[in-house]
Formats: sequence, C-alpha cells, structure tokens
Amino acid sequence: YTGGNRGLCLGDGIQLGGNSISGHTYIWSSSPAGITGNNSGIYVAPVKNTIYHLTETNTITGCTNTNSLKVTINPKPTISIDTPRTICPLAKIYLGVNSVKGISYSWTSNPVGFSSTSSNPQISAEQNTVFFLTVSVDSSGCTAKDSVLISIYTVPKPGKIANSAICYGNKISLGKNPVSGLSYSWTTNSHGFSSTSSNPSVSPTSTTTYYLTETVDSLGCKVTDSVNIKVNPLPVLHLNSYSVCSGSAVSIGDSAISGDSYQWYSFSAGFSSTDADPSVNPLFSTTYNLSETINATGCKASDTVRVTVNPQPHSDFSFNTVCMNDSTLFTNKSTGGKTFNWTFGDGLSSSKVNPKHIYAVQGSYKVDLTTTNNYGCQDSSIHLIKISPCVWPGDANNDKIVDMRDLLAIGMAYGAVGHLRPSASLNWMGQISPDWDSSFTNGVNYKHADCNGDSLINYYDTLAISANYSLSHTKSGILNQGSPSDPEFTIQYLKDTVDAGDTVVAQIMLGNDTKPVTNIYGLCFSLSFNSALFQTNKAFIKMNPSFLGTGGTDLITMSKKYFSSGNLDLGICRTDRLDTSGTGVIATLYLPVNLTLPQKYVKTGLSVFNNYQITHSESNVPLYFSLDSVVLKYHNSSIDKASIPDPNSLNIFPNPFQSDITISYILDQKSKIKMDIFDLEGRQIASIINEEEVPGMHQFDINSEKYHLNPGVYLLKFIVNDEVESRRLVKF
Repeated sequence: YTGGNRGLCLGDGIQLGGNSISGHTYIWSSSPAGITGNNSGIYVAPVKNTIYHLTETNTITGCTNTNSLKVTINPKPTISIDTPRTICPLAKIYLGVNSVKGISYSWTSNPVGFSSTSSNPQISAEQNTVFFLTVSVDSSGCTAKDSVLISIYTVPKPGKIANSAICYGNKISLGKNPVSGLSYSWTTNSHGFSSTSSNPSVSPTSTTTYYLTETVDSLGCKVTDSVNIKVNPLPVLHLNSYSVCSGSAVSIGDSAISGDSYQWYSFSAGFSSTDADPSVNPLFSTTYNLSETINATGCKASDTVRVTVNPQPHSDFSFNTVCMNDSTLFTNKSTGGKTFNWTFGDGLSSSKVNPKHIYAVQGSYKVDLTTTNNYGCQDSSIHLIKISPCVWPGDANNDKIVDMRDLLAIGMAYGAVGHLRPSASLNWMGQISPDWDSSFTNGVNYKHADCNGDSLINYYDTLAISANYSLSHTKSGILNQGSPSDPEFTIQYLKDTVDAGDTVVAQIMLGNDTKPVTNIYGLCFSLSFNSALFQTNKAFIKMNPSFLGTGGTDLITMSKKYFSSGNLDLGICRTDRLDTSGTGVIATLYLPVNLTLPQKYVKTGLSVFNNYQITHSESNVPLYFSLDSVVLKYHNSSIDKASIPDPNSLNIFPNPFQSDITISYILDQKSKIKMDIFDLEGRQIASIINEEEVPGMHQFDINSEKYHLNPGVYLLKFIVNDEVESRRLVKF
C-alpha cells in the first residue's frame, strides 16, 4: 500500500510504503526512473515531482497488486540573512530583509534570549551571539533555516589617568599612548577645552573634569569616561628686596605657615636655611632663592630676594685741644659720609662737618660722631676727652685775649713756683697743665701766668705775650674812665704847637702833687693817633724811670707797636707783690711830624682805650683820663727837623733770612744791653749780647751756623735797661 499522493518540500525526505507482510514481496520503481527497491517501505527525497510505483506479490498465491502515488515537490522559501560581522556592544543592526507575503519568519538566538517573527528584526548584543532564522511558506509549510554570528567588538578601556591633583601652574597629561584604529575626543563643560590627542597635556587654573570619547574608527564604537583634575593652590610668598649697609643683618622671609616647609639657598654666598624668615648678613650684594612647599599637597612656589649691600662710611675724628672754656676744634676724618651728627657729651650737638665746641665745666666727656652716607648707612666713632682749664701761652690772666693785661698777671704772680707743664711750648694752642696751689683773686689759677711752662713765673714768660700778642680777637676800644676826683692819667705835650718835620713829644704821667696815685701794682693801656700826620717809621716810645719801679729789679715793661696803623699797646707791672704810690712821667712817646700837612694848622692828639690798672690784690685803681691836644703847623719853607733818632731803634735785615742776619740799633746813652734768641717752646737757643754799651750806632752780624739755627721760627729778645723788645725771626 503506497498511501495517497503526497506533497514534499524540496530537500526533505519521506517514508513510503508500510509494514512488511510475511510471504509477500515488494518492488518499487519511479517515474522518472531512478528509484528501485524491494522493501515494503522506502525513504525517498526527490528533488522534483515524482510518481512512485509499488508492486506487491503474494508468494503463496502468486497474486500481485500494483499501486502508485505522486510526490509533489514544493520549493523551500529563500532565506536572506546578514553575513557574520562584528559590531559594537549594544549597537543596533538589522539582520534580515523585507518580508514576503505568504512567508512566516521565526528568529531565535544562542545564547537564548532573543526571538522575533519579523523578517528584518533590529538586534543588539553585549556578547558574541548566533542568531537563528526559520522561514516558512504558509501554503506548503516548507521551511528554510539559516544563522549568523554577530561578534561583539571588545572596545579597549578608555586610555586615561585616574583622578589626580596638581599644583597651580603645573601641567598634567590626561591620557595614554594612542592605539591604532582609535580616535579620541577630549572636552570640558565649562573651560572651552577640546583635543583629539590621546594624551593631551593640560594646565587648568581651577579644579576641572575632562571628558574622553574614544571611537573605534572601523566600527564607530564609542566609549566615554572622565577624569577629575583637582588644582591645589601654591604657597603665597610675601618677599621684598632689601638695601642694607655693609655689616648689617636683615631678615629676608616672612612668618612661618603651619604645614609649610622652606628651603633657602644662595650659591654665590654659600648660604642655605630651612627657616621661614632667616637672618642674613651678606658681604656683597646677593640674590637669595626661596622654595616654599605645602607639605600636604607638595605644591611649591619659588621667588628670589635681592639684598643690595651698600658701602659703610668710616667715621673718625680728631681734636686739637681739650681745654675748658676754650674753643675745641673737632676735625672730621670720616670717609664716604654725607651728613654728620656730633654729640659732645654735655647735652649739646652739631651737624657741621668740622665743628667747634666750648666746654664750660671741667670733666670727662664722651664725644660721638655719627657719619651717614647717601645710602643712609651709618658709622660711629667715639672718643673720651678730659676737659680741664688749659694754658694758652701768653694769655696769663685767662681772659682769652693776649694783651698788656697779661703782663699785669705775670707781675702779680712774679716769682711763684708751681708744676711743670708737660710738652710746654709757646705755640698758640691750648696746653694741658696741672693746677698750681695758688690762684688770683678772681679764681684764675697761677698756671696760666707760667706762660712758658717752666714752673716759674718770671720775666721769660713775657716771651709768650710777644709771640702771641693779640692773636685771640680784636680789642674792644673801650676807655675805663674814672671820676674827676680820682688821680689823673694825663698826656702832656712838651710843645703846644709843633712844626711840620719836627717831633711831637708826649709824656704819659700818672697823678700830680695834689693827687698822687696810691697803691698801684701795674697798668696797661692802648694809645691811638692819626698815622696820616706822622712819619710812623721813625716813631718810638721810651720808658722813663718812675715811682713804679726799676726795670730788671722790681718792674717789667712791654710794648707792642702798630705805628703804621696809629696804635701802641703798653704794659707796666711790678714784680715784688708790693703796691706802690707816687706821681710822675712813666713813658715818653716820640712822633715825627710829616714834612707836609693837609692844611696850615691841624689839631690832633692821642686817645686812650683798653686801659686796666690794678692793685696786687687785683682791685681796680680808678684813674681820671685827662687828655690834651697839640697843633701841627705847616710852613712851605719848613725843612725836615725830624732829627731825633729812636734811642733804642732796632733794625733787622734780612728777615726772613737764609744764613746771616744783620742787627742794628742806636743808643742815646750808656745802657745795659741784653739780647737772646729763644725757640717757640721758650728754650734759650743763644745769648748774643750781655754787656754795657756806649751811646751811638751799633751793628753786628749773626751767623746761623755759629748759633746752630736750623730752619724755623725764633724769638729775639732785645732788652735795653728796663725796656724789652721782642721780634720774630724766620730762618729758611
């Protein structure tokens, strides 16, 4: 039995026939031919419509039966499915084609989880997946199957660094080395940053998140990630440059911040320190480098400090004397200074370069000179000076003026003995001397009257008056006038009228028979006259023997002549410490009149000033000055009658001298002559004359080699009886 006709899908097979019956035989054939068989059933898979014939024979009866069936071949549906490929994870793709009417579709997957009846379903996968499709023809039930492997591309993990922190101003690379076939895109949300580099370098100014999109070029697969870069602040440095004075230290940093560390160095100065605010004292201008680190983040900031070293001035000074009540000159020996500040230790100060200062109180004083240069650098020098009353040779009464009053002081202290003055000289400078045991009534110590410092007050101390006369300051020109009831100081002219060419003879007289001068020890005064009326080069003064005393015994006299300017200073003082009383002429002045006068009659006279007369106890002796006048008369036919020579005229030529010097003088009477040469320290160098000489002209030469006179300044002391004349000699 073949059964009925059948339909069969192309490619499928079918079992024909039935169970075998014992004693029966079976023969199969087909049309078209090609199938044979002798079993009761056969399996066939025709590819086209085929008629199958079965002849069954009963071997016992020999009966046969033939039956046929037709197998109609139905075509299978055509399957169209995507080829195997690789896609990005979760990428969506379509696997099939457009649907065909009368065809049903069934999709499944391995791993399971996907199913669809769409002809062209959209799929996505996270792992490699095989998709299976079964296509069925609705009318015949014929099916076709196929499958496709969809591989999932393993996208590399985004090449980025982990979240990181950097210090402000630093750079950091965000990614890693590039991978072939991949492209990169970096962006930020707010900073406008973008880059296509796989490993861009960034330097954000604030904490920033960077986003990376990594793309597989062949597939378009993308993967994204982000990295956060935290920006830590740098230390804030508060540094300045400094200008210091050489030898001065300066702190170059700032207060320490907790959690920060510091490193200073200067290669040129060989300096290093871990202090926040180190002190430095560079020898030269130096740059110091600081690196400050915030230990928690490691962030560092660096800066430099320039310390400019300015030169230091040098302060020094000297001083010429340390005498009380005398002007001390401070000589500035500083170098490199611009301004100066002196403090003298007595509460006073000065800003002068070379100041003078007077100390009024004896004692020790610290003098400080602060010298400041253009850079404000200072240096100080200090000297401790001891102030005591000093002796100025010639200023015997310590009134700051060398004049005839000093002769009176010598006379009052004449013969007193005290202490030697160290390094004594006649030079006009303050000289320190120990006090003597005796003082004048006004408190001035006797040491001032020891002008030459030899510990004895005597005639030789007048040398200092001669050497330093009037060095201090100009005389005041004041007359110390008494009252009409006092003894008179008068100037009497031998003739009331004197012709041109003749000589005015003026006698200086103290007291008279009715009013003698009582208890006087010494006096001094200055005379002035009109020098334009007289032949001043021929004028002279003569000391007369008088009640005041005897020269060389109990009296010393001294004169200073300024005849060319019409002035004369005269001093007379006893030396025995005993006052005297009396009256008479004490001196005579000779003034030769010019040969011509400005008019026929000229009235003139002598004036007196700077007078000072005292007792031995230093009390004032009042005198009333009664001054007369003389008339000078001019005749056209007058002849030079100035024939009266200066009895003690002294001429020295040449002066200054080199080898020999000539000294000449005229004596009007037999006289005791003494001539000596002294150095400025008051030491006697040579005795030239010490004898009596007859009236007339005398002249002799002094040879410098004979008397061992080396180049320098000397004093010539010329004594005629009671009169003393001092001259300065200069040897080249």
